[in-house]
Amino acid sequence: MSLTEVGRAFLSQAKARLDELLLEEPFVVVLPKSHPLAAQKTIDVVALQDEPLLFLDRNAAPGYNDALLGALSAAGLVLNIVQEFAELSTMVGLVASHLGLAIVPSSVAISLPSGTVARPFTALESPFAAWCWMEGDTQ
Repeated sequence: MSLTEVGRAFLSQAKARLDELLLEEPFVVVLPKSHPLAAQKTIDVVALQDEPLLFLDRNAAPGYNDALLGALSAAGLVLNIVQEFAELSTMVGLVASHLGLAIVPSSVAISLPSGTVARPFTALESPFAAWCWMEGDTQ
């Protein structure tokens, strides 16, 4: 029996099974408008060092969590993760409360809470998040 799925994956994970790439999207940093980094058009990933970060819980998306943590660590960051969440939308909503900054795929930042902005960031040797079409065997 064959299973066809459309889902979000990191390109590094999906390439082994990728049948068709539908969309790839970069990551952005979501932060309060009043944060000093919000004045920058692009944020250097090194500027996130020591910033309080809100992160997706590994149990919610192990591949997503591992790939993003790995890419940030490879960039030399020691992360200050202050809270983990099961949903990206909850995480982004709490950025407006100044709980921390969030790194999310750009599509998540399309509709941001009042008082927040999204900025692209540089120097991250990371795969983009991607929507892809994959076919596989259910067995």
